[in-house]
Amino acid sequence: MKYIDKGIFLLLLVFYSSCATTSENSNEVANTDWWESAGAMKIVSLKPENKEIWAELISLDPEIASTQLDAIKSQGFTGIQIWGPPHSGAAYGGLDTYDNYNIDPSAGTNDQLKELIKIAQEKGLLVTFFINLSYFGLEALDWQKAQTDPNSEEHQWFLWSEDGEDSKPPYQEELFTDPDAFEWIYSETADKYFLGVWNDRNDSGKNPNLPQAYWGGSSTWAEEVGNIIDFWMDFGFDGVTIDAPDFYAGSTRNQQREFISNRIKQYGNKYIEAESAYGTSWINEVGYYGLWNYDLAELKSLIVDEQEVADVSNALAYRSSLVDNGGIGTLHLWFNEETERRTMELAMMVGVGDLAYIAGPQPYMLTNEEIGLLELKKEHPALFNNSKILSYNSIDNEALILVKQAHDNSEKILFIINAGDEPFQVDQNTSGIDTASLSRLWINDAESNDGIDPLVIKSFSYGFYSVNIN
Repeated sequence: MKYIDKGIFLLLLVFYSSCATTSENSNEVANTDWWESAGAMKIVSLKPENKEIWAELISLDPEIASTQLDAIKSQGFTGIQIWGPPHSGAAYGGLDTYDNYNIDPSAGTNDQLKELIKIAQEKGLLVTFFINLSYFGLEALDWQKAQTDPNSEEHQWFLWSEDGEDSKPPYQEELFTDPDAFEWIYSETADKYFLGVWNDRNDSGKNPNLPQAYWGGSSTWAEEVGNIIDFWMDFGFDGVTIDAPDFYAGSTRNQQREFISNRIKQYGNKYIEAESAYGTSWINEVGYYGLWNYDLAELKSLIVDEQEVADVSNALAYRSSLVDNGGIGTLHLWFNEETERRTMELAMMVGVGDLAYIAGPQPYMLTNEEIGLLELKKEHPALFNNSKILSYNSIDNEALILVKQAHDNSEKILFIINAGDEPFQVDQNTSGIDTASLSRLWINDAESNDGIDPLVIKSFSYGFYSVNIN
């Protein structure tokens, strides 16, 4: 029996054989499905003039960037994700695209970005990017031409209505969002209505006003998406997150597979991820490798916010379904100065086994505990993103107990998070386990009241604890 104070407790129950391998060259980027074992990616931005910055700025000056990247690697990050590299406005951290083929000129040049990617990869960091292929900023030249020239190809990239009463794009093969999410918006320049769903986040309000690209009818937008994918993948990126593909009006599974996922796969072992999209059909039929697991917000409510959650099973069952279908789950974490809160969020991601994307508006340094969590995840297949959840239990909506197993069955881990104020008792069946062979792996700086015997831990303060079988 174990009694555990508020914090995180890790117990490695069974270790059959080690399958984890590391490169002899620590700066070599592995040519494997790196996303299955990646710990965390740090989100960075190229947009110093952006009024809604979601991430730390990364310099395109080689010397400054090298120092920044060294700091990022020293904290245990697997790599960086560049948020919205195309030139854009300020919406959603810089996703309302002005120019799909150039970065923000205030940040630098395309060639400088290519050099940044090369520098990062030489240091052993992976580099991915997050991109919107759905809507345009109001100042985009393509959008201006679409409004003024009804005979142009750009005009065909959008869906128009003379009176705003036409039907909206229907469901496409039960894959896409409710058409009621879209709105008809009047353009004075074109003197007719265009389809929109997102807003430019300006001070005038948050009603939809950004023009939504349309994949159906005579539009050549699908082909243009393929060209945009090719353009950015030629920079040498290791993967990409596609923004909200379930909102791509008029598109089909076949189109997204042909012009997005299959296009990216031509570049070799590259990660393909969908934000917002839900369901394993995005993996099996569209060809993505990972999906943002927004169901984990339920677990964050339980673990971090200490709110009552009726049922955590949906989040964990969904995560398991992604892994069973050959994919992984991911989630975005917002880091600030509330270190206890953010450490609990990161611990949740490590315990569940999802890839974490970490963002914050100011430069931040991970704590020793947070670095230790990322290192622990790298070292143990039972914490990898493709690991299996064998069983779980929630106690009084304040604690979560997980039994994890490596995808290759090489080890098992018992992972416990206690978000409550009081210790609680855990009964774990250890029959058939040679407990004499257990040894402690890592514990944080917090002192343990009674941690000498790893199987009889009666209580300890906020911290992490794990043991391994020799």
